[in-house]
Amino acid sequence: MSDEKLLIEEQFEDENKKKEYKPKFEFNEKNYFNEKLKKGEKKKETKIRILPINGSDEYFKDFGNFKAFFVTHIHSLKVDKEISQSGFKKFVCLNDEHLEGSYSHCPLCEKSKEYYNKANNAETEPEKKALRKMGSEYKAKKTYIVRVIVRGQEDEGVKFWRFNAHSDGKGIFDLLKVLYEIRNKESIEATGEKYNIFDLKNGKDIIVTSIYDEDTDRTSVSITDAGFSTPLSKDEEQMMQWINDEKTWTDVYAIKTLDYMQIIADGEIPVYDKDKKHWVAKNSSEEDDKKQETTEEKSKPDKVEKPVVETNNEEIGDDLPF
Repeated sequence: MSDEKLLIEEQFEDENKKKEYKPKFEFNEKNYFNEKLKKGEKKKETKIRILPINGSDEYFKDFGNFKAFFVTHIHSLKVDKEISQSGFKKFVCLNDEHLEGSYSHCPLCEKSKEYYNKANNAETEPEKKALRKMGSEYKAKKTYIVRVIVRGQEDEGVKFWRFNAHSDGKGIFDLLKVLYEIRNKESIEATGEKYNIFDLKNGKDIIVTSIYDEDTDRTSVSITDAGFSTPLSKDEEQMMQWINDEKTWTDVYAIKTLDYMQIIADGEIPVYDKDKKHWVAKNSSEEDDKKQETTEEKSKPDKVEKPVVETNNEEIGDDLPF
């Protein structure tokens, strides 16, 4: 391997690149790789192969020279269980640069700034601390998205793996970066040649292990590489199909509309009003229904069609199971 800097190395230095926004979403659990343990699981080990962000010239030059980490920003909030059964939900930030031009602002970012501004003007330290905590909870967090092939599930095709950035240097991105650097250094010392564990022909599969510790009630994730170098696939045609797979992150992670996000920022429950053709707050929708019922009682029409409000519309349901 030459001394030319690889795209993966450039990305470790400055990994954030713009990408065209395509606001479409269709949920299919097979589209996701998730390192988290299911309820009752103590340990899980999964072997994956990391792919380029996509097959475009911007991200993929050849099988050993590509960028793998797509960067976006996510709001992770505690929400009403009518919104998400888990009580928590992730929302793609509408201020994310990959969505530039699509939205005028992000209501959740504005809510975060509102709390921080209140904290600056608060009179007592406990009040400041509480307001800063609220501001932090609404703040968007840097998040990585990686395309992978899960070994043993190759028939399910390309999957997407999403994980948060960590300021302490102990996140999944950091573990992958350290592993890359170690193997590259070992190769240079032994052979004088660089080695890229993400190389699609001469690289290695990555082993992701999640272990639950009952004593601490925490799950730890470790990253290592397989013992031998193997190609992504022995079938080069199959390899290219995976690399050029047309699914993008916006196909598998829903981008919420501005009206929906404003309702979330206001602490309300969004419901979709088919008659108005946009999202409304549940409380305001119920008030409208009461007003309409009063009007109906006075006018006594033969038949009045009420606006249809749904919280579980198939077209917009996107509560990920993890």
